[in-house]
Amino acid sequence: MYWPGASAFFAAGALFFTLLYIPLITVQICLTQPDIWKRILTICQSVIIMILGIGFTFSFLRFPGAATLLQLNKGLILGLLLPYALYHLFVSYKQPVQKTHARVLLIYFLANMLTVVLLSGSGKISIRPILQQTQKVEQQVRDNKNRNLQIIQYLTPLQFNNKPRFIAMRNITHKLWQHTQQFKIHLVNSVDQKAIPDTAWFSAVDIEHKQDYENTLALLFSNLNDTVNPCNIKVLKQHIRCFNDTCAQIYNAIKNDAALKPIQINIESIKNEDGSTESWEQYYLLESPALSVCNIITDLQNEILNAEYQVLLEFVNQATQLLQTQQQFKHLLQHNINHVLQEQAQKLKDLNTAHENRQNTLNRQTKELQTVKDQNTLMILSIIIFLGLIAYVIFSNIQRKRLNTKLHAQNQKIEFQKTELLEKQHEILDSITYARRLQEAILPNKQAMALHFKQCEIYYKPKAIVAGDFYWFEQKQDWIYIAVADCTGHGVPGAMVSMVGYNALQRAVFEFNCVEPGAILDKARVLIAETFSNQKTETVKDGMDISLVAINKIQNTVLWAGAHNPLWTMDIHGLHEIKATKQSVGFAFDPKPFTTHAIPYQENLYIFLFTDGMPDQFGGAKGKKMKYKQFSELLMQTSQIKNAVEVLDQKFKEWMQQYEQIDDVCVIILQLK
Repeated sequence: MYWPGASAFFAAGALFFTLLYIPLITVQICLTQPDIWKRILTICQSVIIMILGIGFTFSFLRFPGAATLLQLNKGLILGLLLPYALYHLFVSYKQPVQKTHARVLLIYFLANMLTVVLLSGSGKISIRPILQQTQKVEQQVRDNKNRNLQIIQYLTPLQFNNKPRFIAMRNITHKLWQHTQQFKIHLVNSVDQKAIPDTAWFSAVDIEHKQDYENTLALLFSNLNDTVNPCNIKVLKQHIRCFNDTCAQIYNAIKNDAALKPIQINIESIKNEDGSTESWEQYYLLESPALSVCNIITDLQNEILNAEYQVLLEFVNQATQLLQTQQQFKHLLQHNINHVLQEQAQKLKDLNTAHENRQNTLNRQTKELQTVKDQNTLMILSIIIFLGLIAYVIFSNIQRKRLNTKLHAQNQKIEFQKTELLEKQHEILDSITYARRLQEAILPNKQAMALHFKQCEIYYKPKAIVAGDFYWFEQKQDWIYIAVADCTGHGVPGAMVSMVGYNALQRAVFEFNCVEPGAILDKARVLIAETFSNQKTETVKDGMDISLVAINKIQNTVLWAGAHNPLWTMDIHGLHEIKATKQSVGFAFDPKPFTTHAIPYQENLYIFLFTDGMPDQFGGAKGKKMKYKQFSELLMQTSQIKNAVEVLDQKFKEWMQQYEQIDDVCVIILQLK
């Protein structure tokens, strides 16, 4: 199966059985066998088995000379050792050690016999002789390529009339050669992954252990319309046709004789003996084994190099003629001007000699003066740099001491301020934490609220330690009041406003006996405005947005009023919205009464009370607000799920992602019984 490490395991197992098990069992039998001739017989057969095991192992690992040893092992096992093992098993069953040894030998010989039969009938194809011939062909191709490269190196620096044709021929030859090389490499890598390492360069595919390789080739070359694949046969034919045309044009242009024509690579249809025609790729490639295809491509490369060689020879002949003409012209020119050049050269030599003498004297004097000047300049610069370094070190020490004194004083001041800030921060946090306990104390009990409804879910998530949002629940006679309020601001200011709002709702219901939600909000608005109004200071315009619902289960009545925050209900027909009064519960220049809405009492009716904290939260993939449409879809999805609060919290966190919570969040989901 060619599993990873199979060869190593096979070799280790065979060597372990041959070199360890057989010697040990032979020694044990000899120690328990009193007859000396039987001991010798046992030792001889063990030695033969060890030789056979080593032979099989060497053959599997393809060591030199292993094939001959393998054939000898096959004959000995089938003709001699297998019958002897069967007889030995029959006569030695009474002795436990020999009986066990004989059984192991029997199993071993049966396995080897089966291996011999399978190897004899597997129909393997031996390609070693073909590979040797392929190596010779590939060596010839390399030699031809080196030959052409030497000619190209000779022609490249020369300047002659047909240089553009020469460059065009080089480009098309290189392109076609690169295509055929990719074709062969792709064939080896795609058709047969188990290429022999020492012959992989020669495009020889090891098909000794391969099955159905013809079908693989047919699949590889079947898509003839694909012009993108560099290993497609159609693209190969186009490159060869272009190469033939280019070589013919260049050769004929150089020879100036249209009748002359270089070697053409045949890619036309093949005519069979019966008169039928067959395509070039069908005849040579698609119906050939993998190894034959590689050899055909190699022969094709050899033809390409030979055709290129003929064209290069014509370039060489033309370049040689051009060089000879140039050499003759140069010789004539040289002969005519040699005399003039000699005279001028002699005069120039005399002038140069005199000039060199004067120049040497001047250079020597200049060098001596420059040396003295450089020494003086270097000494002055050294003194200046040394004095500057001393002054810089002294000044730096003085500045460092002054700076260290200032930094020490500033550090002491910063440490003192840091200690004071930490103490004040601790006191403020303690105060705010205690304020949160007070705020949580006024919030209604969730278990008490859940007794009146089939489902009661409360999601309350303040932005800071204390919150400006709160929810309110009270019961008076047959009426149940539930509200969700969003006071101005959040944190400590919002918490203070929430206490004023909570107190106003309590007084409106129990002190002023207001029943309807609209009347409760009207009275609460007056109470909050009176609380924040003071003649000594500017009137505070803070208040709260609220959604207040009143339920009377005796009368089957549901009343609601809201300030800015709407009410959503959901029944079997879907989600319904009731608009709120566009007025906060607090100071107003032109106050108007809050409207009370009557809602039909329905069993399993969902009522949603909420603030604007979640719809206004930034998040999501684009970092925008959630808004009320997406918020309504989220409530409809989570309201009918068990543990709706946990699901709602998870969805809210997923929406926020890395963004910070910008406001308090409060949502109440109610389902009527």
